[in-house]
Amino acid sequence: MTIKQGGFHFAGCQSGDFGPCDCYIQIAMTPKQYADAIERLGLSQRAAGAFLGVDERQSRRWVAGDSAIPESVAKLLRLMIRLGVKPEDVK
Repeated sequence: MTIKQGGFHFAGCQSGDFGPCDCYIQIAMTPKQYADAIERLGLSQRAAGAFLGVDERQSRRWVAGDSAIPESVAKLLRLMIRLGVKPEDVK
């Protein structure tokens, strides 16, 4: 996921100051973050796959790091956790 930092430098920006900037940072969900997210949501790998519309094997690939986690999946899981939305609340 690419996030534009509102026109200002973010902490860790390579330019080193905090003035106006067109910096971008990449925020990809790691396998550990995916595993932690589905656990926080009370989902097994199988249930996470079903919830996300993929088979259990794909969910296992994401946990193992054998396949990149799609940006849409990362965004959904992060939003659900941040907003306190449970899987059963999503229809």
